[in-house]
Amino acid sequence: MWDAASDSGKAPGGGVTVDKQGQWSIPRTSLTSDAKGMKVRQVLDGGESDASALQQYTLTAPVVDSPTEGSEATDRKPEFKGKGAKGGTVTIADDQGATLATGAIGTDGTWSVKAKKDLPLGDHTITVTHTADGLTSKETKRSFTVKTDSETPVITKATKNWSGSGSYSASGTGTPGATIEVKWNDPWVSPGGGTTVDGEGNWSYRNASYTTDGEGVKVRQVTNGEASDASKYMQYTLAAPTVLTPGNGSEVTDRKPQITGRGAKGESVEIKDQDGKLLATALVGDNGLWATVPDEELPLGTITITVAHSAGGLISETTQRTFTVTE
Repeated sequence: MWDAASDSGKAPGGGVTVDKQGQWSIPRTSLTSDAKGMKVRQVLDGGESDASALQQYTLTAPVVDSPTEGSEATDRKPEFKGKGAKGGTVTIADDQGATLATGAIGTDGTWSVKAKKDLPLGDHTITVTHTADGLTSKETKRSFTVKTDSETPVITKATKNWSGSGSYSASGTGTPGATIEVKWNDPWVSPGGGTTVDGEGNWSYRNASYTTDGEGVKVRQVTNGEASDASKYMQYTLAAPTVLTPGNGSEVTDRKPQITGRGAKGESVEIKDQDGKLLATALVGDNGLWATVPDEELPLGTITITVAHSAGGLISETTQRTFTVTE
């Protein structure tokens, strides 16, 4: 075996023998030359082969301890840690090959460097190399995700108003003090001049000025300038209709009592009993009022009706009324 600076052969470590699979190896600790490469020949039955082509040394790839593969980081300038050649230099490059950080490798073989710029939220793959003794190592790659440390808020209710104001409202939970932003279509907006999560972790908004053809909404919250991931999309429910008569807890003597109320103009209203049986339907007039009577006589006793209406493809929340039918 030769190094790059000599043509004199040397059998390192007392000799290296090719195994039965035709493989051989020599640990670097057996080589004392400062040369940057080597060539080999083999001896068989007293005969020597020609020398191989010169092979320059490559430095083995560094070890990356942090971040771990597939992990998540909330620091936009994450710290990278690992092991490498003592006294060497480590370099971390981003997805585009731009240098994120460099640093010296300690005498114990460990290194720790912090990104010199904020990384955008999302997935990243870094490439880590180190240099020592004039050699540049092979690469180690590590993929991880940068996420915001702002938790994702939750929508518990999203309602579209049918009264003609064109308003939309929603409510839910989040981090106290965070600002809620809403996305109907585009872009993200802060409705009503800004909605803040209260001290109990609850938020709500009503926006009468924003118009949208969307059928639902999603929200995010902003904490310390960092926007969270978007919440799950929630489809609007139509606000419940108003029932004017009969009054809750009232008594009626008509077995086919008149049922009246307010709802979405031009849309249909359904009245069902406590067993889900359809009792009557009605069409909401241009004045937003509706009136109807049951198709059949109601039995004597306590009755609970459930009233719902639809508009724009949305089914409303329901309004219940309980009253008593007497002789």
